[in-house]
Amino acid sequence: MQKDLKADLNLYKERNLPLLKRIRLNKIQKKAVQKYSSIHLGAYKSIKDKNLRVSSIGRTFLDMLKKPDLCGGIYHVLDVYKEHAAPYLRLIIDELDRHGRPIDKVRAGYILEEVCGISHIEIDKWQPFASRGGSRKLDPSEEYSPSFSEKWCLSINVEMD
Repeated sequence: MQKDLKADLNLYKERNLPLLKRIRLNKIQKKAVQKYSSIHLGAYKSIKDKNLRVSSIGRTFLDMLKKPDLCGGIYHVLDVYKEHAAPYLRLIIDELDRHGRPIDKVRAGYILEEVCGISHIEIDKWQPFASRGGSRKLDPSEEYSPSFSEKWCLSINVEMD
């Protein structure tokens, strides 16, 4: 509230206006919820009249690339991409174009082309983001591997089928 209201925060409090409350949500239908916050909202949908926002399909695919450890691990992420990326390709591409970092585009490009066998002109536009050096690896939480994608300049540090 301080960030948004700046000097007007005291006036806001003096007038007894409602203070923002953090919603603590630990479970949904007995399923544990892992909370992840970012300063970049990305695309989301509001749930009816509740103070709850749920990420869009495209944003979910991007978030899986950013934090695979919060999504069942990289192998689960790869399985989800293989099974569901094709029908949601337009949403994935749009979200990555708007909110994806260069490394997200490189990882997505590799997964969509090499793992899922999907080719698209928009994916080709991400290829210039591939650059040698730095911490370029498919799974950000694992060590480098000598297995390497020349096109995407990416260490393929997972076992492929």
